[in-house]
Amino acid sequence: MNGEPPQPDQPPVKSLRQLARAEESCTRCPLYRDATQAVPGEGPSYAAFMLVGEQPGDKEDIAGRPFVGPAGRVLDQALHDAGIAREQTFVTNAVKHFKHEMRGKRRLHKRPNNDEIERCKIWLDFERSLVRPSTVIALGVTAARA
Repeated sequence: MNGEPPQPDQPPVKSLRQLARAEESCTRCPLYRDATQAVPGEGPSYAAFMLVGEQPGDKEDIAGRPFVGPAGRVLDQALHDAGIAREQTFVTNAVKHFKHEMRGKRRLHKRPNNDEIERCKIWLDFERSLVRPSTVIALGVTAARA
């Protein structure tokens, strides 16, 4: 994708910063309407490992950063146990907006459907083309489908 002409509905993206701005303005599926913000991937553009989760959770949606909530603590511990510095990995999600349903005052995670995953695939493809990791690790079924 990097260097290729953009397709219709595909912005020209040459850096992770440009990609984050493009994701923030995304309206490719309805998830943007109820999310606080898009949550772009995070990490060095030279990362050997790209870890892909399902979607941002409540904490990630509020912070605008991936894996900062409960799943992030589990991920951090797993990386520590494996001797891998999180600062050397690129962490992202297959879907960039938090899909949820309200239960009282709480926003509870709701699994993205196939259309939402497919609509967000463009962003994951851009991330892979910019970072060019040697290894992509899908953290769950949604990430593997993306």
